[in-house]
Amino acid sequence: MDDRKKSASTLKDVANAAGVSLGTASKVLAGAASVSEARQRQVWEAARKLGYRRNSLAAELRSCRSTSIGFVVPDLTNSFFIELVCALEDHALESGYRLILAHAQEDPEREAERIRFVLSRQVAGMIIIPCHGYEHAISELRECDVPLVMADRVDNSFPANTVTTDSHRAAMDGTAHLIALGHRRITFIVNALDLVNSRERAQGYQDAMQRAGLAQHANVV
Repeated sequence: MDDRKKSASTLKDVANAAGVSLGTASKVLAGAASVSEARQRQVWEAARKLGYRRNSLAAELRSCRSTSIGFVVPDLTNSFFIELVCALEDHALESGYRLILAHAQEDPEREAERIRFVLSRQVAGMIIIPCHGYEHAISELRECDVPLVMADRVDNSFPANTVTTDSHRAAMDGTAHLIALGHRRITFIVNALDLVNSRERAQGYQDAMQRAGLAQHANVV
């Protein structure tokens, strides 16, 4: 097939070549995981042979429905955040969405720019784990008009849906466990106290040590 015919291929052509419905072809090419692997292979092979390229942005503009979710991450050298990216992308694809990843590199100014970039992509929603210092992120997010989730490093002063752990309770329980094992000289080491969850962990350690009447040895490195 010459290049002109390839460039003119439509979604309907792909569906016909793959022997599936138009809806099934659309789901597969959008990244949905709800279609059997055999059907997915048929559709992708047909698309490859026809030279079909899905214009995601045009499709979203036609339907007036975004299938993109933005995720602003502070540090991709941190294995915890990498695991989150992998899990979120898997869940997004299963639901027919795609993940737009933006890396803030623990730089507040870059984070503000990345937030603006994500919002410019007309996303259906955004997830953010703020970097050190929340001011830049919150300043940008105050005008955000899409569903927003703040994860892990949560600032309770900002009105957003949140997903986090009870850092205070976790640190207090961990310290209490060591005390119950008979340890008395327990040191708490933290790399910074400019994050809410770091301060909560430090407070949890201090509360457990105070309850046990033990001297505290907290170090910021």
